[in-house]
Amino acid sequence: MRTRTLTAAATAAATAAATALAVAQFCITANVPAAAAATSPAPSSLDAVSCPSLTSCMAVGTTGAATINTLAERWNGHRWTIVATPATGAADSYLTAVSCSSASACTAVGYTQAGQGLAHPGAMLVERWNGSAWTMQSFPNPRGHDLSAYLMGVSCPAAAQCVAVGFYSVNGTGTGTIASVWNGRAWSLQRFGYPAAELLGVSCAAVASCMAVGQSPDFQTAADVWTGTWKQLAPPNPTTPVPGDGLSGVGCTGAGSLSCQTVGEYATGDSSTSTFGLGWNGATWTSESTPSPGQHSQLPAVSCASASACVAVGYQPVPSVGSLPLIAFWNGSGWSSQHSPTARGDLDGVSCTTATACTAVGLAHGGHPLIERWNGTSWSLQQPGS
Repeated sequence: MRTRTLTAAATAAATAAATALAVAQFCITANVPAAAAATSPAPSSLDAVSCPSLTSCMAVGTTGAATINTLAERWNGHRWTIVATPATGAADSYLTAVSCSSASACTAVGYTQAGQGLAHPGAMLVERWNGSAWTMQSFPNPRGHDLSAYLMGVSCPAAAQCVAVGFYSVNGTGTGTIASVWNGRAWSLQRFGYPAAELLGVSCAAVASCMAVGQSPDFQTAADVWTGTWKQLAPPNPTTPVPGDGLSGVGCTGAGSLSCQTVGEYATGDSSTSTFGLGWNGATWTSESTPSPGQHSQLPAVSCASASACVAVGYQPVPSVGSLPLIAFWNGSGWSSQHSPTARGDLDGVSCTTATACTAVGLAHGGHPLIERWNGTSWSLQQPGS
């Protein structure tokens, strides 16, 4: 499974997708005769999804085991199909986030590596969808020798406006924040309020109305709002800050007054984590209790159709079982659990077009993409592309 648990070391978070596919490969081959395992399909997972309309979604992730490649699947209102992504020239390539302002304008971000593991520095990856094909975009690098950089979140409120976030390290030490804006022609790096924060998520309710979240170097929750420049906020921490605390997902609405729901994880001791939520009404933060059924529960993503209709997704690792999907719904006053039709698997991304139309994606038990759809009453499984 792919885990987005926040860590003190930036590169540890960036290797999560490789770990996900290794676990998926184990699920495929364990307790299966060698001949059968040899013909099993390569493990694949979807890590993020964006649905600009009821009949259009784009999901991205990774596929492969010995070599990891980018994966993109498109929903046309009837079925999912795999769409080709450009070859990066790297041994391993990952897409971690995607955002679509329309069916013909999507941006996906991630990173590439010369091989799996911390020994191989990461290089930022940006791809653009024009309605018929994906193409790679150039992206400015922070300055520094032996740079290792990763993009983890993107939000595009308009075809010519995107914000991408992530983090980097120089010479294998320290972390630096990446926040960049696309103006329809080129990407430009921005000065961020938390200069050394690890950013994992960003959401824009409108052009120049965004929030980015992550973890600060001292294990505090980190959040900035974008109104043309970045302004540092001070989100509360659920406990005394320790390694592992931080925000991993954010969903925002409201063009005039930004309203956001954020989700994250905090350490509860003995290497355990629990989920939590923070709400932002444009002026103040509110601490929220989220469903967290067991040890190591995680909510890496959230999407809001309105200030009173948000869905957060994640998973709960369970020994000898794998993982159980988690779905939580925000009704404007509190979070409640929702039933997933998937018995085993994890959910890593979600997008809500309306309060009655959401799509969640992740990794199903057995190593293939997991896609679930919300119709306002219940969640149902959808068949991934082939």
